[in-house]
Amino acid sequence: MRDNIRKNFQKRGPLAKVGYFFYVYEGQLIALSLTLLLVLGITFSMVFKKEPALSVRVLSHGQNYENIALKLSGDFKHDVTLSKRQIVDISNLDLSDNKNQDTFVAQLTGHQVDVILLTPKMDKEMTPLFKKNRIYKVSWQPPKVNGVKLVARVPEKVAHVKAVKQLTGYHAEK
Repeated sequence: MRDNIRKNFQKRGPLAKVGYFFYVYEGQLIALSLTLLLVLGITFSMVFKKEPALSVRVLSHGQNYENIALKLSGDFKHDVTLSKRQIVDISNLDLSDNKNQDTFVAQLTGHQVDVILLTPKMDKEMTPLFKKNRIYKVSWQPPKVNGVKLVARVPEKVAHVKAVKQLTGYHAEK
């Protein structure tokens, strides 16, 4: 019987042989293709991952400062030395939303925030909290954006010391 199958297979043309191969090994080929795509995807995401060189949070209470965060992002990219794989991570957090408050506290606790920008009024209201958590006011003055004056604060422990020093000229060496 095997000889009969072998003779019939040898009589077939090249396209028929390829078709038969794909028919027989269809499941294995699909599994191999999916595994290869998964491995390539993970490798690609690891190799070309963008790392933050500086992490800035613009705090507000009831206002949307997304446009300010976007404008400052462009300004800070020129002030901080970046490699090809680094970005300046600037985002607005509206602290009137409890979810954003939790996010901010978690980022502070995890030392993921390098610079905090907020209005002078908000800074005055939050000074006791900042003192308690060792978040220091710096003399560096961020640029005004859309007429909004901002105050800068830096936590005691930051992840990107070099970038903070380049931008603000400050970091407490311990």
